[in-house]
Amino acid sequence: MDDPSQAAANNWSVWAGFEHHRPKLRLAGRYGYGETNFSATANDRFSSSGERWLLSTDYKLFDSVWIGMSYGEATGSIDALDGERFMLTVRLSEPKRMNIFAQE
Repeated sequence: MDDPSQAAANNWSVWAGFEHHRPKLRLAGRYGYGETNFSATANDRFSSSGERWLLSTDYKLFDSVWIGMSYGEATGSIDALDGERFMLTVRLSEPKRMNIFAQE
């Protein structure tokens, strides 16, 4: 690649997950790992890798009111990939399946 404004990289990621559904309870978990490797030695400083995971649950309080909670973390070879998340939600309808594998 002769043009210095362009870069070539190999990207890949792997994901695994699960979902469990009951009439009043939903559980889900996901784990992923990804890597970006630039082909030119000069661009090595842009290469990165990292992993992330997320656990989620939803519980039916009554009728169509659900309370949900999610927690996850991400770690990586650069600071921009690091983080954690906690989220508490109230839903007024039944939560949809996550479609981890993009199937209907």
